[in-house]
Amino acid sequence: MHFGNAAAVPQERWQKPRATKPTPAKPRLIYARDVHFDPAVTDPVKHMIGLREVGFLFGPSSAGKTFVAFDLAMAIAMGRERWCGRRVKPGAVLHVAFEGGKGSRKRLLAAALEHGDPGDMLSILDNAPPLNREGDQAGVAMIVAAAAELSANSGSRVSLIVIDTLSAAAAGDDENAAADMSAFVAKLKLVAERTGAAVLAIHHTGKDRMNGMRGSSALRGNADFVIELTETKELAIEKCREGRTGPLATFELIEVELGTDDDGDPQTSCVVRFTEGVTPAKVKPGARLPNQSQLALDVLRNLYNEGVARHVSKSQIGDVEVPRCVRLEDWRKACRTRGLTKESEADPIKKAAAEKKAFQRASDTIEKANLIGSHGAEVWLIGQQSAPPPASEVGTWHK
Repeated sequence: MHFGNAAAVPQERWQKPRATKPTPAKPRLIYARDVHFDPAVTDPVKHMIGLREVGFLFGPSSAGKTFVAFDLAMAIAMGRERWCGRRVKPGAVLHVAFEGGKGSRKRLLAAALEHGDPGDMLSILDNAPPLNREGDQAGVAMIVAAAAELSANSGSRVSLIVIDTLSAAAAGDDENAAADMSAFVAKLKLVAERTGAAVLAIHHTGKDRMNGMRGSSALRGNADFVIELTETKELAIEKCREGRTGPLATFELIEVELGTDDDGDPQTSCVVRFTEGVTPAKVKPGARLPNQSQLALDVLRNLYNEGVARHVSKSQIGDVEVPRCVRLEDWRKACRTRGLTKESEADPIKKAAAEKKAFQRASDTIEKANLIGSHGAEVWLIGQQSAPPPASEVGTWHK
């Protein structure tokens, strides 16, 4: 058999193409002279939720998490001026119903009956593939495609994407495994990056509410913002990149009748109705404070007795006439040393979060009882500043 003259074939046709090395990225250095103040406000919810950020709304089962998420979605889609006191920037919203597509439809209808039809500014996606670790990028791709279609239909950018819920979206993953949850958050960040929207995942509280969200601390650690909902229908910002943490508002669930079914029975859902800000805990004069609050107050009194309190100028504390103040951070550290929370949590991130929340609640209760005042980074006792607390309650204080 004759194959012809192999030598006549150009040699380059027989050579394996050489692999080219990727060009390494050059470092990008930013100096003060390169940075300029940008007055433009783009956050869907100012000082709480920013574009391309990923966060969580978590709380106990049946506390109203999805109802709160729909109220937030309506605020953005309908262009309300504020939500929980924070300024809102209008935009389209995509609600990805991994859990209970039928229930989400009823919640959307109830919200529309209560607040008006948002038109093409708010839509539900109920057939997205899961975002679990074993799955491919199909779930991400569908959410990104749905967001693009919603943007085209509404003529507006998509500002918020709600993932309802984490457990359904990450079905099969181990919520307690850092690797699984880090991979899940990475997919949410990919959605945020490709759509330019904020991504809010709804999640559950763990067995011990003081430890925050259920599962691995990688969730909170990788989140840009975290909103907590309690059994008593209180909302609070538990973590925020650009803004202050702390209480937001209290709310109640109001039943809305959607219509009558074939059997003649009324079908209902609920909507959120906020009170004006957080309802303060009412503490009667002379009443005993809750244990954690009493301990925190005792610690503050001890700081005065130990000479930690100091004189500050009126301008530092809002022109209030106060003899001596204690730095808020000094008080917080002292409470941590005294063991304000008795949780034996091994995870340092969860432990720190529990301590932070315990101190926030205790200090809020003391201030609402008009026993302390605060301004910025300073706090002071109201009334007799040098009176020692009862020895039976305080024990020995070590600085």
